[in-house]
Amino acid sequence: MSAGRSVPALRGLVGMVSPIVMVVAIYLVAAGHNAPGGGFIGGLVAGAALAMRGMTGDTPSRRTGQALVGAGLATAAAVGLVPALLGGVALDQATTTLALPVFGQVKAGTALLFDLGVVAVVAGLVAIVLDALAAEEVTA
Repeated sequence: MSAGRSVPALRGLVGMVSPIVMVVAIYLVAAGHNAPGGGFIGGLVAGAALAMRGMTGDTPSRRTGQALVGAGLATAAAVGLVPALLGGVALDQATTTLALPVFGQVKAGTALLFDLGVVAVVAGLVAIVLDALAAEEVTA
């Protein structure tokens, strides 16, 4: 058993901080096309939140990681290939402007969907690694 699992204060701190880190990850994905960020860095930050939760013994299962990787690969592949199947160029982006109540006019594109797939792949890989490390700790 690691030291982090026996410290209630660490559990409380991670419980408060990890949702904030996830919000930062979402922001990085959303801002990625007009500012520094994107799917990969958003996935790494989401993975950091998973790692923090792992310090408290709350590690995601390998199945969860595999599901995230599979869903992410399927999403990224579909977004990349659908334009080519429709007679366009692979990875071509379509954009639209949405009128949202709080945010006003927001420009959204298919590249955001691609980035969400990348986030799922990266976060899923982090979950798989954390599960493997947790299993190794138990056997050691």
